[in-house]
Amino acid sequence: DYSDLAFEAKGGDFWVLSDEGRALFLWSPDRGVLRIFALPCANPEGVAVDPVGQRLYLVSDKEGALYVFGLPDLGASLR
Repeated sequence: DYSDLAFEAKGGDFWVLSDEGRALFLWSPDRGVLRIFALPCANPEGVAVDPVGQRLYLVSDKEGALYVFGLPDLGASLR
């Protein structure tokens, strides 16, 4: 079950959010799934990318919370 996706203009890839799987995928149209991140939040429903600020935003409607991750540190931040 996919909840949202965001385009990563720098690499031409997509961030795909799964609420049931509690996972975030970095997906390439040419290469498929590049990375998978387990998420620290329940029921994530939205994802957005800020390429200028190098941030990725996740929203959880169940928790009523917004999570902010730095794109360069994403691997460390998301487990």
